[in-house]
Amino acid sequence: MLYHIRIIDELLEKRTKIFANIKNVMEALVEKQEEEAESAAVKAKELFNEFNDLLSTARNQLMSKEIILHDQIEVQVYDTV
Repeated sequence: MLYHIRIIDELLEKRTKIFANIKNVMEALVEKQEEEAESAAVKAKELFNEFNDLLSTARNQLMSKEIILHDQIEVQVYDTV
């Protein structure tokens, strides 16, 4: 159970950093001229992809732990029968 909390805490911490970076990039888009806006848009897309990867990794880790827990419960149920 503590492992699940750690995964979620890491997810929230990294999410906060990514969102802060996205905010900075979006603010730069408003402030900079058109030619610089394109590079900022590329950076925003990279951050978007980073966040999606983070969510995917966290989901996979949690699903893996859920399967392990399910198997452990199943074994205990069969052992008691």
